[in-house]
Amino acid sequence: MNGHRDLYIRAMLVSPSHAVNSTICDILSAASISIDQETSATRAAAKAVEQRIPVVLMTPDTDWQGFITLVSKDPGRPSTILLLPTFNASLWATALQAGVFEALPLQSDRDRLIATVVAAFRRWERLQLVRAALDQNPLAHSGAESDSSIDASALREAPASTPIHPGFGWTQSE
Repeated sequence: MNGHRDLYIRAMLVSPSHAVNSTICDILSAASISIDQETSATRAAAKAVEQRIPVVLMTPDTDWQGFITLVSKDPGRPSTILLLPTFNASLWATALQAGVFEALPLQSDRDRLIATVVAAFRRWERLQLVRAALDQNPLAHSGAESDSSIDASALREAPASTPIHPGFGWTQSE
Protein backbone atom coordinates (compact mmCIF):
# COMPACT_ATOMS: atom_id res chain seq x y z
CA MET A 1 0.00 0.00 0.00
CA ASN A 2 2.99 2.33 0.09
CA GLY A 3 3.04 2.79 -3.69
CA HIS A 4 0.85 5.88 -3.40
CA ARG A 5 3.07 7.69 -0.90
CA ASP A 6 4.90 9.51 -3.70
CA LEU A 7 1.55 11.00 -4.82
CA TYR A 8 -0.12 14.03 -3.32
CA ILE A 9 -3.73 12.98 -3.02
CA ARG A 10 -6.37 15.42 -1.88
CA ALA A 11 -9.87 14.19 -1.15
CA MET A 12 -13.05 15.57 0.35
CA LEU A 13 -15.43 13.73 2.67
CA VAL A 14 -19.08 14.77 2.57
CA SER A 15 -21.09 13.43 5.48
CA PRO A 16 -23.20 14.87 8.31
CA SER A 17 -22.01 12.07 10.63
CA HIS A 18 -19.20 13.08 12.98
CA ALA A 19 -18.45 9.42 13.72
CA VAL A 20 -18.02 8.59 10.02
CA ASN A 21 -15.96 11.76 9.47
CA SER A 22 -13.64 10.93 12.34
CA THR A 23 -13.08 7.31 11.28
CA ILE A 24 -12.55 8.03 7.57
CA CYS A 25 -10.33 11.05 8.24
CA ASP A 26 -8.16 9.04 10.64
CA ILE A 27 -7.70 6.25 8.07
CA LEU A 28 -6.93 8.56 5.16
CA SER A 29 -4.71 10.91 7.15
CA ALA A 30 -2.64 7.96 8.37
CA ALA A 31 -2.16 7.07 4.68
CA SER A 32 -0.91 10.62 3.92
CA ILE A 33 -4.07 11.52 2.03
CA SER A 34 -5.14 15.12 2.59
CA ILE A 35 -8.82 15.28 3.48
CA ASP A 36 -11.26 18.21 3.50
CA GLN A 37 -14.67 17.89 5.14
CA GLU A 38 -18.05 19.20 4.13
CA THR A 39 -21.61 18.45 5.23
CA SER A 40 -23.54 19.91 2.29
CA ALA A 41 -23.49 18.27 -1.15
CA THR A 42 -24.15 21.64 -2.82
CA ARG A 43 -21.24 23.35 -1.05
CA ALA A 44 -19.09 20.27 -1.71
CA ALA A 45 -19.83 20.42 -5.45
CA ALA A 46 -18.89 24.09 -5.64
CA LYS A 47 -15.71 23.49 -3.64
CA ALA A 48 -14.73 20.37 -5.63
CA VAL A 49 -15.06 22.20 -8.95
CA GLU A 50 -13.50 25.48 -7.78
CA GLN A 51 -10.54 23.86 -6.01
CA ARG A 52 -10.14 20.90 -8.43
CA ILE A 53 -10.48 18.28 -5.68
CA PRO A 54 -9.90 14.95 -7.46
CA VAL A 55 -11.66 12.51 -5.08
CA VAL A 56 -14.89 12.99 -3.14
CA LEU A 57 -16.22 10.45 -0.65
CA MET A 58 -19.91 10.73 0.26
CA THR A 59 -22.38 8.91 2.47
CA PRO A 60 -25.90 8.07 1.24
CA ASP A 61 -27.43 10.45 3.82
CA THR A 62 -26.13 13.32 1.67
CA ASP A 63 -27.56 14.44 -1.66
CA TRP A 64 -24.94 12.42 -3.55
CA GLN A 65 -27.12 12.24 -6.67
CA GLY A 66 -27.49 16.02 -6.65
CA PHE A 67 -23.72 16.29 -6.25
CA ILE A 68 -23.14 14.05 -9.28
CA THR A 69 -25.56 16.19 -11.31
CA LEU A 70 -23.87 19.43 -10.23
CA VAL A 71 -20.34 18.30 -11.12
CA SER A 72 -21.21 16.23 -14.19
CA LYS A 73 -20.67 19.05 -16.70
CA ASP A 74 -17.26 20.03 -15.32
CA PRO A 75 -14.37 18.51 -17.30
CA GLY A 76 -12.35 18.25 -14.08
CA ARG A 77 -15.14 16.61 -12.10
CA PRO A 78 -13.96 14.47 -9.21
CA SER A 79 -14.05 10.70 -8.95
CA THR A 80 -16.80 10.10 -6.40
CA ILE A 81 -16.88 7.22 -3.92
CA LEU A 82 -20.16 6.45 -2.14
CA LEU A 83 -19.63 5.00 1.34
CA LEU A 84 -22.50 2.63 2.12
CA PRO A 85 -23.47 1.69 5.71
CA THR A 86 -23.74 -1.94 4.54
CA PHE A 87 -23.49 -3.52 1.13
CA ASN A 88 -26.71 -2.93 -0.81
CA ALA A 89 -26.67 -4.31 -4.36
CA SER A 90 -29.52 -2.07 -5.52
CA LEU A 91 -27.91 1.13 -4.20
CA TRP A 92 -24.51 -0.01 -5.52
CA ALA A 93 -25.97 -0.47 -9.03
CA THR A 94 -27.86 2.83 -8.87
CA ALA A 95 -24.71 4.65 -7.76
CA LEU A 96 -22.56 3.19 -10.53
CA GLN A 97 -25.19 3.99 -13.16
CA ALA A 98 -25.35 7.57 -11.85
CA GLY A 99 -21.60 8.02 -12.37
CA VAL A 100 -20.06 7.13 -9.02
CA PHE A 101 -16.55 5.66 -9.28
CA GLU A 102 -17.24 3.04 -6.58
CA ALA A 103 -19.80 2.29 -3.86
CA LEU A 104 -17.92 0.86 -0.92
CA PRO A 105 -19.31 -0.51 2.35
CA LEU A 106 -18.06 1.39 5.41
CA GLN A 107 -17.10 -1.95 6.95
CA SER A 108 -14.40 -2.38 4.30
CA ASP A 109 -10.94 -2.75 5.69
CA ARG A 110 -8.65 0.27 5.72
CA ASP A 111 -6.43 -1.08 2.94
CA ARG A 112 -9.42 -1.45 0.61
CA LEU A 113 -10.58 2.08 1.39
CA ILE A 114 -7.11 3.51 0.73
CA ALA A 115 -6.69 1.47 -2.46
CA THR A 116 -10.08 2.70 -3.71
CA VAL A 117 -9.17 6.33 -3.02
CA VAL A 118 -5.82 5.88 -4.79
CA ALA A 119 -7.53 4.20 -7.78
CA ALA A 120 -10.12 7.01 -7.94
CA PHE A 121 -7.31 9.58 -7.87
CA ARG A 122 -5.36 7.83 -10.61
CA ARG A 123 -8.50 7.64 -12.77
CA TRP A 124 -9.09 11.38 -12.27
CA GLU A 125 -5.45 12.08 -13.08
CA ARG A 126 -5.59 9.99 -16.30
CA LEU A 127 -8.77 11.75 -17.40
CA GLN A 128 -7.07 15.13 -16.90
CA LEU A 129 -4.14 14.00 -19.06
CA VAL A 130 -6.48 12.75 -21.80
CA ARG A 131 -8.47 15.99 -21.74
CA ALA A 132 -5.26 18.05 -21.96
CA ALA A 133 -4.07 15.95 -24.91
CA LEU A 134 -7.43 16.34 -26.66
CA ASP A 135 -7.32 20.09 -26.09
CA GLN A 136 -3.89 20.22 -27.76
CA ASN A 137 -5.01 18.10 -30.73
CA PRO A 138 -6.75 20.23 -33.37
CA LEU A 139 -8.23 17.09 -34.98
CA ALA A 140 -10.09 16.27 -31.77
CA HIS A 141 -12.24 19.38 -32.15
CA SER A 142 -12.51 19.63 -35.93
CA GLY A 143 -14.48 16.44 -36.46
CA ALA A 144 -11.76 15.17 -38.79
CA GLU A 145 -10.73 11.54 -38.65
CA SER A 146 -7.60 10.84 -36.66
CA ASP A 147 -5.02 8.29 -37.70
CA SER A 148 -5.60 6.30 -34.52
CA SER A 149 -6.23 2.59 -34.99
CA ILE A 150 -8.77 2.65 -32.14
CA ASP A 151 -12.25 3.94 -32.85
CA ALA A 152 -13.53 5.07 -29.44
CA SER A 153 -17.13 5.36 -30.63
CA ALA A 154 -17.06 1.71 -31.73
CA LEU A 155 -15.87 0.72 -28.25
CA ARG A 156 -18.72 2.62 -26.61
CA GLU A 157 -21.29 1.05 -28.93
CA ALA A 158 -19.97 -2.53 -28.77
CA PRO A 159 -22.62 -5.13 -27.93
CA ALA A 160 -22.37 -6.78 -24.52
CA SER A 161 -21.00 -10.00 -25.99
CA THR A 162 -18.06 -8.25 -27.67
CA PRO A 163 -14.75 -9.17 -26.02
CA ILE A 164 -13.14 -6.20 -24.29
CA HIS A 165 -9.73 -7.58 -25.11
CA PRO A 166 -9.59 -10.25 -27.80
CA GLY A 167 -6.64 -11.99 -26.14
CA PHE A 168 -8.53 -12.63 -22.93
CA GLY A 169 -12.06 -13.25 -24.16
CA TRP A 170 -13.69 -11.30 -21.33
CA THR A 171 -16.88 -9.59 -22.29
CA GLN A 172 -18.43 -6.37 -21.08
CA SER A 173 -21.16 -8.29 -19.29
CA GLU A 174 -18.71 -10.31 -17.18
